[in-house]
Amino acid sequence: MKCLTGIECSDWLKSHSIIEAPYNYNLAYVKSNYTRFDPPKTSSHLIAFTRHFFDWVGDFESALLQMTDWPLYKPDEMAIISAVRRSHEETRRLIEAPGHLFEKKEEAKLIAMFYLSIMFDWTSYLYFLPNRVTILNWEGSIIDLWSFDSKHFSEFDKIKETFQLQYSGKKK
Repeated sequence: MKCLTGIECSDWLKSHSIIEAPYNYNLAYVKSNYTRFDPPKTSSHLIAFTRHFFDWVGDFESALLQMTDWPLYKPDEMAIISAVRRSHEETRRLIEAPGHLFEKKEEAKLIAMFYLSIMFDWTSYLYFLPNRVTILNWEGSIIDLWSFDSKHFSEFDKIKETFQLQYSGKKK
């Protein structure tokens, strides 16, 4: 895992032709393979969903997990994230380097970091290379998903059905 600043995250996304923050775009092709749903409510279901989601994503070269908002600097939450970052010799605070670039071999850490961001009610984007899947976790309350491959996107319905994922339109 390598930590990146916000500018470095933008540069990485541009260099790989990945749309940064697709929620902010009103383009037809961005909305065509898109779904929104509430994440599972229990931690055990959230963890199982996240593992299934990564199975659905499939092989990837690298993935960028960018934290974009965390309501409070809760000491217990920061202790966990900081410990993971320090294990990769990262000394900057999360606000200084909110991006986390993972290689495929670090998938287990990426899965853990992603579901922690949901459980902590943080907002985070997760971008995958090369398959162009992007997921947005809105404060642990809503998840937006884009897949820029129609066939691949249609296969996500199985996961939505398995975990009974629906959009209630309500925040926690």
